[in-house]
Amino acid sequence: MTRCFSWGLCVVLLATAPACAVGSRLVGSRSDYVAYRKTRVAETELDRLGAANRYLKDHPDGRYREEVAGWFPGAEQRYVKRAHDRPSMLRAYLTALPDGPRAADVQARLTELEIYQGYQNRDAQREAERLSRVARELGDATETRQAFVRQLSELVKRLSTLRSFGKPIAEGEPALLSEFKDASGKLECATDRCSKTFLLSYAVPGQSQFVARDLALELSIRLYAGRIVDAELAGPELWSRLGEAVERRAVSEQSLSARVDALARSAQVLENVLEARLPAAECAREVVAPQLLVRDCRGVRIEMRAGVEEPPRDVIVVGPSRRPPTP
Repeated sequence: MTRCFSWGLCVVLLATAPACAVGSRLVGSRSDYVAYRKTRVAETELDRLGAANRYLKDHPDGRYREEVAGWFPGAEQRYVKRAHDRPSMLRAYLTALPDGPRAADVQARLTELEIYQGYQNRDAQREAERLSRVARELGDATETRQAFVRQLSELVKRLSTLRSFGKPIAEGEPALLSEFKDASGKLECATDRCSKTFLLSYAVPGQSQFVARDLALELSIRLYAGRIVDAELAGPELWSRLGEAVERRAVSEQSLSARVDALARSAQVLENVLEARLPAAECAREVVAPQLLVRDCRGVRIEMRAGVEEPPRDVIVVGPSRRPPTP
């Protein structure tokens, strides 16, 4: 009798254990399918995009992830492109995909259009004259911001080519030295440094109007006995200015959080600028405040620093590597 009872218990356990496991898988599969089905049967395009965005975030190992990931990026990009000049479509995107891949860009574009719309709603008698000016400002602001970012990135690239530390200034890298030559091609340097100031201007959207910015950047090479020691590019609140130009949102001098966000965004920009010549996998080093980014390899060390004085003087310094030479 005892033996029979034991055999019966074994049979029951063997029969019920797989069923529990299968039941768990079925529950998981059903949740995955329900979320996936919304990407197919939602009534509107945005509803489908929102459902796809949630599915990819909530089901990283979902059975249908490859299918959804295959069509979602292209469909989402096409929608954002169509919505570029349509505030209602941009707002609808932010409602359906508040954490979508392009939510930050959509919000920035919507802010620009709302500023423009604010001008349109002003006194009708002055509107015709003002609208023309605002339209020009919008185009000019975009162009000048992009030019500022391009010029700053190009200067950083030229700095990153410097390898002639300890050599006479005349033997420095031609692309960098060209910034310090006069019209005849002669170097214009003092005894202890070569220096050049760049005056850059651009505009960014503020709360209700465009904010004009004028920035003086100083590019310099420090010398000792006529030989190259190091080089730097510096300017007042330089990283705040770069961050706001990229984000298309004015950074207030009174806002510490806005300053911190701008520093982080600027560090990302410089990481991208330096990656081809000084890849992070090989050259990235630990940062210690006020450093924001450090690359040290291939004979050169580059430090991006945030200014700690008032007003902050932000700088990127290029000097010889501190790493011991490879045997």
